[in-house]
Amino acid sequence: MLTLVTPSEEYLTSYYEACLVTWGHTHNDYIIHNPAEYHTWSKTIFTDYENQRKGIGLPDGYIPSVTYWMVDTDSQQYIGTANIRLQLTKQLADYGGHIGCIIRNDMRGQGFGHKILDLSLDAARRLGISPILYTCILSNESSHSILLSGNYIRKEYAETTADGVFCKIGRFWY
Repeated sequence: MLTLVTPSEEYLTSYYEACLVTWGHTHNDYIIHNPAEYHTWSKTIFTDYENQRKGIGLPDGYIPSVTYWMVDTDSQQYIGTANIRLQLTKQLADYGGHIGCIIRNDMRGQGFGHKILDLSLDAARRLGISPILYTCILSNESSHSILLSGNYIRKEYAETTADGVFCKIGRFWY
């Protein structure tokens, strides 16, 4: 069964394996850890997530966020991450939105993106966020397709600078 869980030691080895196969295959590495630094972050990851949730020690301009791991409870395997930002800054309203997600590289194309969309929207609603903004770079055809298939209430397209690169983006409100 696929579900979102609070990151825990139970899934740390599977998460690390996902970092190994996913690092370098994303347009932005903020949501996954560098596997080469495992011996450092593996000691602080859960405290870091809790501090992010509480807003403790965040860099200027950052806001509190809640991180969940999507796991298959039958196989005890980490599948992906959903990071839910509890509010929007001007920058996140432009690009980034309330939720950032990633599916481990070796499990993409198997429908997990649709599942993490549904689960993360439910989690954001439970956190009191409404409406919920999801964004994507349009050149990321998989993400765009997943967001188009969702039950959004409004979509819009724009041009912006995302991660230092000028691009076209989609904004989807749920």
